[in-house]
Parts: sequence; structure tokens; C-alpha cells
Amino acid sequence: MKELTQKYGPFLAWWFDQRAPSWTHERGADLYAYMRSLQPDVLLSHRVDTCYDRGLDNPTWFVTKGKMAGDYAQSEISIPRFNRDIPWEYCRVAGKEGSTWYWKPNDIYRPLADWILDIVKSACNDGNFLLGIGPMPDGTFEPRLVDRLRQLGSWLERYGESVYGTRGGPFKPNTCYGSTCKENTVYVHVLKPGTNATLTLPPLPKKVIGSGS
Repeated sequence: MKELTQKYGPFLAWWFDQRAPSWTHERGADLYAYMRSLQPDVLLSHRVDTCYDRGLDNPTWFVTKGKMAGDYAQSEISIPRFNRDIPWEYCRVAGKEGSTWYWKPNDIYRPLADWILDIVKSACNDGNFLLGIGPMPDGTFEPRLVDRLRQLGSWLERYGESVYGTRGGPFKPNTCYGSTCKENTVYVHVLKPGTNATLTLPPLPKKVIGSGS
């Protein structure tokens, strides 16, 4: 870890994937402190500790010396529930169920709408989303994947302000809608468009001065 940090850093974050039975909280806390000594501003996932199978879909801990090492939680099981107290990240591969985190020939990618829904739901629950993709053996990305990523980029160019730099809420997400906010602006994400039902939002303790589409 020292060689990687000093020769190839600085890094933004370290994404650990620890599940060895012999790994203890003490060892995790020690490694966390060591990585921070190498680079004080680097972020480390909570899998630096012994928390691989400890409720990843609904993390209930916060980073403290006595509880768990790490700066943010990770989930590959499901999108965590709404939580503004614990920084978390939902991780999912670009392909359909059964796909791998690395590239494989003739992989079947999930529809673009699925990727967008993962991004939106994660943001509405006040978390981050990680899309798992991998390069081919020659280091390049498959043209089909590049094309799909460009489509995602086009969507983010148009609607990215509703997820970038936002917090989840103030409306708690449900099966029909979710919301994000930034300063005095609230973005409502309709998760089931095309229905004729009226969408009724709970009242806010502030005056609405304008709306957009």
C-alpha cells in the first residue's frame, strides 16, 4: 500500500473488498490509520474493517474509532434506505444479473433506464452510485459500452444538476417519486412516469416561489 501510494498517488479513495475471517476490527483500524498516515486526505471504504456482511444494504453505523473504521459504507445488495447521517455508496455492475465486475465477451448490458434509475434512487436516498465497468484485455473499452456511456452522459448533461452536488430529500422517497435538493431548489424525480394519477407532495415549511419542468 505504501508503494502504491508513494509511486502512483495521490488517490481520491481506496475501495476495499475484505471478507477474510481472520481480519479483525483491530487490524482494520490499524490499516485505516496507516493509510491515512500515507495520505491524510484519502477516503477509505468501510470494508477496510470487518463489515462485509454487516447489513450493507441498510448501514446503521457511523465512522468512529470505537465502532467501525472507514469513511463511507458500501452496498452491493440493494440501495440503502434514506440516510443523511451515514455517507454511503451503492455499487452495481453495468451488465444484467449474473454479470461480472470485469469485462467479458458478449456481456448483456442493462438498459440505460436502469442505470439512470440507480443514479436517481441513490441520490434521492442521499447516497452515491458506482457503476461497475471494466476494460478489455487491450485496455480499451468495448464500443457497445462506450456508446451506452455516451447516452448516459447526454442524460446527465441535461438533468445532471438534479443529482450532482445535491442531498436527498426533503420529500422522503417512495415507489412513485423521490427528491433531491440544493440550497433552495428541490428536484422531484417521478419514478413511474406515464401514469394518470395525481402526484401529491407533502407540505414544506417554506414558501414555493417558482417551478419548472
